[in-house]
Amino acid sequence: MIKGCTKRVVVVRDVDSSFFEEAFFIVRPRETQKSESEYLGEAKNLMKTGFSQDGCSFSEKFSKKGSFIKKTSKIRDFFIFLSGFCFCALISFFIYYSGILF
Repeated sequence: MIKGCTKRVVVVRDVDSSFFEEAFFIVRPRETQKSESEYLGEAKNLMKTGFSQDGCSFSEKFSKKGSFIKKTSKIRDFFIFLSGFCFCALISFFIYYSGILF
């Protein structure tokens, strides 16, 4: 996650595609003198001409359903549960044999 970062984005909603709803273009930081119509014209030009395979990539992170969920070790989870259980048992025995409640 990037905190404190501002990016200018051009969103094209009319992409005429059966697969995609929108296209997002992130503007380079040094390109600030152009007008809104120039940005939209360049984005539509890129959508019309298409992209080369070298310039496009598909994120493998979202290729499988649920792959973005952090996976934890079952052994680690078991030892966390076991240590909590032992701690509670130790406190219970201390209370029982010290006679605090009786």
